[in-house]
Amino acid sequence: MVSLEVIGLSFSYDEEVLKNISFEAHPGEITVILGPNGAGKSTLLRCIAGMLKCKGKVTFNGKPMDHEDRVKMIGYVPQEYSIRAPLTVLETVLLGRITQMSWRVKREDLVAAFNAMKKVGIENLAKRYIGELSGGQRQLVFIAQALAKEPRILLLDEPISNLDLKNKLKVLEMVRQITREENIVTILVLHELDFAIRYGDRVVVLNKGEVYCRGNPRKVITEEMILRVYGVRAKVIHGEIPHVLPLKSVDQESDERGLIIESPLRVP
Repeated sequence: MVSLEVIGLSFSYDEEVLKNISFEAHPGEITVILGPNGAGKSTLLRCIAGMLKCKGKVTFNGKPMDHEDRVKMIGYVPQEYSIRAPLTVLETVLLGRITQMSWRVKREDLVAAFNAMKKVGIENLAKRYIGELSGGQRQLVFIAQALAKEPRILLLDEPISNLDLKNKLKVLEMVRQITREENIVTILVLHELDFAIRYGDRVVVLNKGEVYCRGNPRKVITEEMILRVYGVRAKVIHGEIPHVLPLKSVDQESDERGLIIESPLRVP
């Protein structure tokens, strides 16, 4: 089966941030990266994108991905994206095709850019300047920029962080639809456990730079995992769409009765 595979990935700044990370992500599926602040989620995406030099391997269809493969195949939207130049939305989206363009913008580049804007519903903003837009609108522009590249792999770091509730749902529905229709590998970082259960086909939970557990979100996102990883006592309400209800912050080393939290339960 064609898949993106991360094998034994480790990365250090002054100290080790990621430790022996391994998981698979498949075309047509959304893989959600979860974990508390500082767990290494954004660093992991940058390593997969080839922006950071790390140990281990990233393969696609069984073949190790080199720099050229990543440039051609990966569309990446960081958590924070700032453009100071006075560019229009169309010009900004066209930047996503910079590795495919020659000295002149071809018709196929314009078609790809307009198709990407249409997919995220911002074609009416094409002539607006990026600096005139709201934070949520800019987020959609940068997602369109990544899609204009026509990637095989889409990496999104907290793509709904600047959006209101309606647009959070709209973006996640759009990402799921594109993932299915284009049969691409999509990996996104989320903080919202409810959305991870609803939109994730697989989840990978990071804690202290390691994979704590991974698998089907309905099996992985449990009250025990939330307590151990997030230090929060919560109630997971099962149903057609499961819901996570946070109840109380708990010391990460012991629960409210003073019992030491044991080593993590790993899900294959």
